[in-house]
Amino acid sequence: MHMSELTVTPEQDEVFKTRATALANMLAANPYRHGQKDWGRPKEANPCGTTACVAGWSLLANRGIVTITPDGEMTYDESALGRTGDEVRYTADLYGLSDAELEALTLWRSSYSYDAAREGQSWLGLSREVADALFRFTADSAISNQEATAVEILRRLADGRISRNDYLSLWTVEEIDTEITASMQEDDLRDWAEGAAQD
Repeated sequence: MHMSELTVTPEQDEVFKTRATALANMLAANPYRHGQKDWGRPKEANPCGTTACVAGWSLLANRGIVTITPDGEMTYDESALGRTGDEVRYTADLYGLSDAELEALTLWRSSYSYDAAREGQSWLGLSREVADALFRFTADSAISNQEATAVEILRRLADGRISRNDYLSLWTVEEIDTEITASMQEDDLRDWAEGAAQD
């Protein structure tokens, strides 16, 4: 398998790690705004706000529509909301792709999803393989904790446990999901035991 190796300077690496941390913090603090299968759709729990996947929030940050601070605070630039245009053509021009190349590389039917994936890849400084794992595999039906798994991958990118050039298979993402599930079960059991002890 051919890997797309991404080389960055130490300064760029720090910027990308800060972005990953900021996005992870924002999504962890606002789970009602996070859906790995959603792009710009209101969730029932969040009827007045946008829900998006990791790639979608990265696209919004990359275009200056949202600003996310390192501690996860988010603000909207209302004046930037209308700047979308022809998403497929914008993406093809941005990356110098012919229409045939763009069609061949498209992972999803939605042009918005494709834009989000490629801009998210650029904004977070990821190889194509890591971007595919973070944006596509975490939305796979085999992943039971999709949003928590995506946030955990962002945290591991930020602290260096995952390299931006690692190859992440669906199996690797499933392992992370299994760790999260076990941790959640331990937390639930601990909460139950503490509650039982107080009774």
